Amino acid sequence: MPARRRMPDGRGLPLGAPERHALTALELFSDVFSLPWAQAVSGASPLMLAGLQQHGYLVSVGRGLYRLAGGLELSGPQNTQPDSTLPPVRRAARRRALAVLARTLAWPGPAQHREWLARLDTAYLPLRSLLTGLLRRGVPDVGPEAALVNAVVALNPYRISRTYFLDARADLEQVLRSSAHSLQRPARAAPALPPARLAEARLALARTLQHLGEYTPATALTAAVQADPRLAARQHAGALLVQGRILHRRSEYPAALDAYRQAQTLLTRSRAARRARNCWRWRWAVRPAA
Repeated sequence: MPARRRMPDGRGLPLGAPERHALTALELFSDVFSLPWAQAVSGASPLMLAGLQQHGYLVSVGRGLYRLAGGLELSGPQNTQPDSTLPPVRRAARRRALAVLARTLAWPGPAQHREWLARLDTAYLPLRSLLTGLLRRGVPDVGPEAALVNAVVALNPYRISRTYFLDARADLEQVLRSSAHSLQRPARAAPALPPARLAEARLALARTLQHLGEYTPATALTAAVQADPRLAARQHAGALLVQGRILHRRSEYPAALDAYRQAQTLLTRSRAARRARNCWRWRWAVRPAA
């Protein structure tokens, strides 16, 4: 059945399969999007998007942003279906969306940090809309994809720097809720979040809650990270640093200093062990043959 937009007089504008596929992909956005983001996620050409805009399927909300018009009837299952039941069009759009997020959030390094922040300032509204849609619709049965979790965690330093604490908390809590829900399902596949990635999400949420002054849940998250012996020293040190900041804000300065020193000791030992391993590998590689 072709998609139609219901008009006030009951008429509708029928669309072909390419246009329906583009609109289906744009349903991944929870709210607004720009035309470049729409093109990247849907794969539609600028000409097709201009036609959809001209016929009222895309509604301008100002500042170069759009949203889907109300009253669309797109064929296929609803967006709230899990990933395993989504049609191929939506699964392909989801893969494209995750690739767009990875490219946008790739950190170029300290020298280009200011440019990275400026780029995200420009892209934040459609980026947030896409993240929200991906987190709340079509999540796989085993939990959010690794690429989606990476995107939420990678965006957290930007959100903290711009004081978007509530956005950060909402998305990180959704990641952890989805992951916990996936662990309660029958074991059909490995959980989407291995221990290291789960720890990164917990630490990102703990840092956000620390800035919001919600110290009790932040401390519980860092304690969960510290209690996991499978994690690397970097993650245990990250938990200690968050704990140190919380203790400092509570004016418990000796305890805060002790937490910082423990984190420094962990990282120093980890770097020394890594250098020793690399030296041993080099010596083994260059030793003369017997």
